Amino acid sequence: MKDTIYKLPQPFIHKIQKIHPQTFPRVCETFLHRKVPAFRANYLKTDLLELRKRLVREKVKCQELTWPKGSFILKSDLRALQKTPVYTEGVIYVQNVSSMIPPVLLDVAQDEKILDMCAAPGNKSAQIAVLMKNQGTIIANDINFGRMKAVRQAQERLGLVNLTTTVYDGANYPKAAGLFDKILVDAPCSCEGTIRKDPVVGDRIGPDVSLKKSAGQKALLRKAVQLCKPGGLIVYSTCTFAPEENEMVVDDILQTFGPDTVRLLPARLPRFNAAPGLTGWQNRQFDSTLRHTMRVWPHQNDTGGFFVALIQKTNSASPRPAPLPPETPLPPPEPALTALLTERFGLEPVRLKSYRLFQPHKKRAYIVAQNHQPPVAPPPDAIGMVFMKTKIKFPKLSTAAALLLNNFITRNFIELTAGQAEDYHHRREVRLTAEQSRACTGLGYVLVRYQGAALGIGFFHPADNGGGILNSLFPKGWSPAR
Repeated sequence: MKDTIYKLPQPFIHKIQKIHPQTFPRVCETFLHRKVPAFRANYLKTDLLELRKRLVREKVKCQELTWPKGSFILKSDLRALQKTPVYTEGVIYVQNVSSMIPPVLLDVAQDEKILDMCAAPGNKSAQIAVLMKNQGTIIANDINFGRMKAVRQAQERLGLVNLTTTVYDGANYPKAAGLFDKILVDAPCSCEGTIRKDPVVGDRIGPDVSLKKSAGQKALLRKAVQLCKPGGLIVYSTCTFAPEENEMVVDDILQTFGPDTVRLLPARLPRFNAAPGLTGWQNRQFDSTLRHTMRVWPHQNDTGGFFVALIQKTNSASPRPAPLPPETPLPPPEPALTALLTERFGLEPVRLKSYRLFQPHKKRAYIVAQNHQPPVAPPPDAIGMVFMKTKIKFPKLSTAAALLLNNFITRNFIELTAGQAEDYHHRREVRLTAEQSRACTGLGYVLVRYQGAALGIGFFHPADNGGGILNSLFPKGWSPAR
């Protein structure tokens, strides 16, 4: 890594020097050092005080940051972190510090409707969902079906019920989706700002690449303006240094729509260092308000490079004609489902009042936030979170649902010891004492806990003399043994 800077294309180095001449040596020095991973708290499952205790207990070496609150720099191996219970249970999620900026600037509220236009792999959608306290509506969209798998995996592990996924070309997102309060356009880019993480990026960057990328970026941002409610916010972001993909794109949008439709707001954060955007590049002058955009240089906060623009669609913008009804009807679950939850887990129906259960087919039931509004179009890829597998001998609560409803389950649960919890996470069989199985009513699925925190679901086989065997059903994709 030490000779990375000498392998980078000279036109790239000259561009950096021209953009940021005052501290050019310090910028280049950061290219000599790899960027360390970061992670943040999932406040749906923990608070900061409890998280600090868990990180110590599970021997996670890290350093807490002043911004954003609840975020940490990892001081040990990332693969080791991903084997810890605090990770596998979705109490934390890994995310670059600079990529945490756009969701914070969106300033979301619990009852809003948000579109993440280029969502994969889902870190920003997840952060927005947590900031909305698992309420409201987030549509996580991406054009790449394969990459959306990571979004759905994160959704299950983190316990997000206010999120619907769609797979569609963001630049042509349909009007039938309705208007959105806030839109995030984290656009595909040349990724120059990730060089500290992946030096190979230097082999595939340059002005031609940036100009080609900018065409798609402008199309995405134009569509975002069209889909945003008057008075709403749009955050445009990239992880590149190239002005062709940053200020030039935003300047073109300002010129296309004019001040009666869009304007730039200052993109600034307390306790986080950043530089203002450029107001000109290569003999082209931009709108003077481009200074309100944010450039994050690697040396300022020991992060990757990043660019962010905060755009408001003005209240004077002409509203579009009313779109088609923006909500997809959700078929209710079979009545026997809630009765089964009460019988098996002692879960009172009133505990589900903040959610909606629906059953699109006989095999599974799903759960979403009560005020969630999935779109009519494009057809959702997945709405909410899998709640229960139903067409089996013993209907099975999903691991994600078990973690979500842990505090309300009063029957058929098992409390494990530290050693047993480790066996459970590694999908190994666990032998139970009679005391541990006293809340169990017989053969079937049970909630598994450690120190009161839910770990997931297991299948309980009672023994004639008390106790029994617990088969771990911790998801393979979450397991530290993977």
